[in-house]
Order: sequence, then structure tokens, then C-alpha cells
Amino acid sequence: MRRRILAILIIIASSVLSALLVRNVLLSSELNGTHLLSLKIISFDLNYLINTGVNFGIAADGSSNRQIILALIAFAVCAGIISFGIKTNRLWLIAASGLFAGGGLANAFERIAFGGVFDYINLTYPLFSNPFSFNLADIYIFVGAIMFLFSAKPSKRS
Repeated sequence: MRRRILAILIIIASSVLSALLVRNVLLSSELNGTHLLSLKIISFDLNYLINTGVNFGIAADGSSNRQIILALIAFAVCAGIISFGIKTNRLWLIAASGLFAGGGLANAFERIAFGGVFDYINLTYPLFSNPFSFNLADIYIFVGAIMFLFSAKPSKRS
């Protein structure tokens, strides 16, 4: 049990610290609007924005009350995910729990500390200029969720 707790805590700490470090590095540089990688079908760009809503800015509201409510919801979900990760013996689920919770906690911290989540990675397509950006913590959440889906045990059919 101690190993599971330690593993989850290390993954969470790494996720939170790396997400906040990238945030600080980008905010202190003049990279907004920079093309990171241009491929024929997609372009990876840096496009800074503060997201005060949930996914893709849905229900955006810059009020501090809304940010606290969203952060509290994120803390509750992360607590459940961490609890699940501590109880499981499956390595993939332990890693998934740490990544998912680490990303969620990083975003929740940003909501409380800065009034919104700093998003900066933007994917643009030739025929569609994407107005939405995301961040490293969002990637951790997404990868953790995908790991949960792929590590699910198949159900036994009668």
C-alpha cells in the first residue's frame, strides 16, 4: 500500500510541478503566437489565454466565486481518483490516477491562485482556425482518462 501511495504522490507532484513550471516559463517569455510545429494537416502554436470556464471555456465566468466552486469540484474529483488509485493493485490504474489527479490539481490551483487556468497550446487546421487552447495539465488529465479506459477489465458475458 505504501508503494502505491508513494507512486501516486510522485506522479501527482511531477504533474503539478511540471505544469506550473511550463506556465511560469511561458509567461516570462515572449512566445505568444509562436508556431511550434507546422505540418501539412495541422499546426501546433502557442496561443495564450486565461480560461475561466470549464473545457473549451464553456460556462466562462471570471468571478472568483465561480473559480473557487470549479476548483472545489476539481479537488473532490481528484480526491476520489486518488482514493481509487491507492486501493488498486493495477499499475496502469495507479499511473492513470496520478496523471489525472495531478492535472486536475494543477488546474484547480491555477483557478484559485490566478483566477483562471492558463491555456497555451493551440492546434490549428488549414480550413479551421481553432479558437481553443489547452495546457500541459489538460494533457495529463486526458492521458490519465485514456489509460483508465484502456485498463478497464472486459466484462464476462454469460
